[in-house]
Amino acid sequence: MTGSDAPRGRSCLRFLLSRAGWLLLGGLGGSLLTAGLSAHPGALGAGPSGALAGPPLAVACSGCLFAGLAPASSELGQVSLGLPVEEAAPFFEELAAVKIAGRWGFIDKSGRLAIAPQFEDTTGFASGLAAVKIAGRWGYIDKSGQLVIPPQFDYAKAFFSGLGAVLVGERWGYIDRSGRMIVPPQFESAEPHYNRVTAAKLDGRWVYIDRSGQVVIAALPAPERQP
Repeated sequence: MTGSDAPRGRSCLRFLLSRAGWLLLGGLGGSLLTAGLSAHPGALGAGPSGALAGPPLAVACSGCLFAGLAPASSELGQVSLGLPVEEAAPFFEELAAVKIAGRWGFIDKSGRLAIAPQFEDTTGFASGLAAVKIAGRWGYIDKSGQLVIPPQFDYAKAFFSGLGAVLVGERWGYIDRSGRMIVPPQFESAEPHYNRVTAAKLDGRWVYIDRSGQVVIAALPAPERQP
């Protein structure tokens, strides 16, 4: 059976095969398959060790088409994208960031595309928001993919405890979920607020600050160098 007459319905599996062959996206019920390459060893052209040899490929087997380079479907909610996944991140809050054709989007745990690939970069979701890069600037989206804080920052980190660390010029500050600046940019580096206090770099030294930006643990003096 050739690629032209192979079935292309929802029941047809389409494997996105990287050279390593580790990521497999399938269309059976929208499942995300992470099975090994033993499913169709003859069709996949696996070597003696079971590893896939060669670049992404499209081959036909009895009753389905395994297509790494099949025509793409851009519809949300479909797994059979037909395009190689260039990068993939872990799941956070039920969604995982995937990079397809140079842009980042998100899939859910069924493997369905939840947010279309459109972002230059992303941090992934935390506290219901994800920092995303659009046209060189960073903002935040919600789980529906809607912008809730417009792109305006030089960089942005994940939200924790209601605050997000953002870079403005060369200094870091913290915003709340409405985008209002709570702690003015003043730090050379700043960590997310995983707890009530977090680490930040101020005047070349690391300190710990509270949610208002006040230093609660001052930096220790640098050790003297031995002669």
